[in-house]
Amino acid sequence: MMEDIAWETHYSTTCFKIQKKAFPRPQILDMGMAPGGFLSIALKHNREAQAFDFRLPVSNGGYEILVKKRPDVIIKELDVTMLAADLGIDDMPEKSPDGRPFLSRQFAPGQKFDLVICGGSVVRDHPVLIVREGCRLRASQLALGLQRLSPGGRMVVLFHKLEAWDTVLDFYRFSRFSDKVQLCKPPGGPGHDKRSSFYMVATGVHSDYPEALDAIKSWKALWKAATLDVDGKLMKVVRDDEPAVEKVLKDFGDKLKDMGKEIWRTQAKALKEAPCIKNIKK
Repeated sequence: MMEDIAWETHYSTTCFKIQKKAFPRPQILDMGMAPGGFLSIALKHNREAQAFDFRLPVSNGGYEILVKKRPDVIIKELDVTMLAADLGIDDMPEKSPDGRPFLSRQFAPGQKFDLVICGGSVVRDHPVLIVREGCRLRASQLALGLQRLSPGGRMVVLFHKLEAWDTVLDFYRFSRFSDKVQLCKPPGGPGHDKRSSFYMVATGVHSDYPEALDAIKSWKALWKAATLDVDGKLMKVVRDDEPAVEKVLKDFGDKLKDMGKEIWRTQAKALKEAPCIKNIKK
């Protein structure tokens, strides 16, 4: 199913085609590759590319992978929400409040990528509270992905609930340092079109712009708060530092509505035809 969704996403946005002549070879980063459908299609469109990928171990609830073993695909089995060293946050305890150890650096100094895929999602049996873990996962993927993206590169990011404040705020941030931001919700796959999930494709991402650096800083602070903040005080500081809802809607509201029309239309149509809704009508 994921390969079908990846194909449809690429057909709508050409998201996987690395435009510039990368040297020495195009570089792809997948922040949550398993099962690997998106990476598989990205590699088919960039046959000379090298890929660097993270996946949650199957023993921790991760999925089996679709991508065959090959020398140009490096796969590391770990939890990306524990990459405190790569996030550049030094004042961390040895372990998280739930007892899991933070990880050492995984990226090489100066390592950059032309395409970054952030498609990881929280697994049902993850040991941390789902809401908090979802926040940590989103923040760590976005901070590390954008931090490691070459200027002018592209990002493909899985999101949920277009109308949620965190989602709107992230779109607003990307719109300030990207040449183009598109949203895509392929109808493929059983049940996919009824869910709130969809993909953002950002191209011409100027990862070295001040606005991008500010976004990375904000996501790192959000990750730290969601990871260590037991009493909620640190999270309040992070939230207070965000732009006002009124400003975001004034600057970005009309564009958001235009971007989201097809997403909502696709989901509404699927829900209308869902068996549970049809049974209610009867």
